[in-house]
Amino acid sequence: ELADHKDSDNKFCLCVEARGLRKADYMSKSDPCCVLFTKSNQRHAAWTELARTECIQNEHDPVFTRSLNVVYSLETVQHIKLALYDLDHGKADLVEKNLLGELETTLGTIHEAPEQKVDEPLMWQGKVSGGIKARMEVLKDSGRVIDFRVRASELDGGHSADPYLRLVRLSMGNVWMTVFESETINNSNAPEWAPF
Repeated sequence: ELADHKDSDNKFCLCVEARGLRKADYMSKSDPCCVLFTKSNQRHAAWTELARTECIQNEHDPVFTRSLNVVYSLETVQHIKLALYDLDHGKADLVEKNLLGELETTLGTIHEAPEQKVDEPLMWQGKVSGGIKARMEVLKDSGRVIDFRVRASELDGGHSADPYLRLVRLSMGNVWMTVFESETINNSNAPEWAPF
């Protein structure tokens, strides 16, 4: 949820992807989620969670489809932390042992970067632990809501498949970005996905 803001503030979304995440699970790959924290400019201010991406199962190089919405003020230094956690089974607990790595920066640093994009190392226990890319894009609210209902037929030449649906959009930097990925429908050549 975006807080009230002044006319000099702008609504943005942060699009995040990571690479080379450490393996935090014993039997499988990590299940990463990116959490956005902010803090005030006061000396001993605590980090406060602002938003989260979805959790991606068994992936060390996640490209998150859910962006992180922020309000950027040109007049204020806004400290942020992008922290990646291994959230097994979608559990919401953000405990230190599940931390995969983090980046502390400011919204201004990302906003002023070429193409409003940064590519930085993730830190974990004082060492580099993978990398993170964050891209800032203007968030435009048209006030419209679109409902999708999608089905397909005769996929894979009549053989059973495990189809899923991915919607992409062209970003400001001319990069195709996934904005939605459906559930997989197992063993079907005529799938119908849940409305979204």
